[in-house]
Amino acid sequence: MTNEEKQAERKARLKATIEAHQAELSKLRQLKRAQKHPLAKLKIELDMSVYQGQLKGYQLWLEQLENPLQ
Repeated sequence: MTNEEKQAERKARLKATIEAHQAELSKLRQLKRAQKHPLAKLKIELDMSVYQGQLKGYQLWLEQLENPLQ
C-alpha cells in the first residue's frame, strides 16, 4: 500500500467518524429538547460538549491531512 493510499484511507475513516459524531450530536439535541428532568438535561449537555470537542479535533485533523503545508 502506497503512502497516498494510506492517506486516502485515513481521510475516509476520519470523514466517517465526523459523520458519526454529527449524527450522534443531532440525536442528543433531540433528546435534550424532549427531556424534562434538569439533571438528565445536564448529562446530555455534558455528552454534547464532549462530542463537539472531539468533532472539532477530528475536523482539524482532517483539514491538516488535506492541507499539510498550512
